[in-house]
Amino acid sequence: TVTVFGGTELNLVHADIEGTAVLDCTAIFGGIKLIVPKSWEIRTEATVLFGGVDDKRYTAVEVVPENKVLIISGTVIFGGIDIVSY
Repeated sequence: TVTVFGGTELNLVHADIEGTAVLDCTAIFGGIKLIVPKSWEIRTEATVLFGGVDDKRYTAVEVVPENKVLIISGTVIFGGIDIVSY
């Protein structure tokens, strides 16, 4: 996903992964909202300059399966990535 001077909403609630998946995100002067299932483990490896990556999911103690890991990679410059779940 590449977002420049705008916004993107990516809904992965009905997606299913096995093992580890990598999502490459680039946000420059814009934002990306990722909606993911609550049971996924999220790891962020993005390079951030004057921006941020914020995991806004509810953090109650839950059993997280080890075989569902989403790695967020890419670049964020003057923008942001918000990770939420519904």
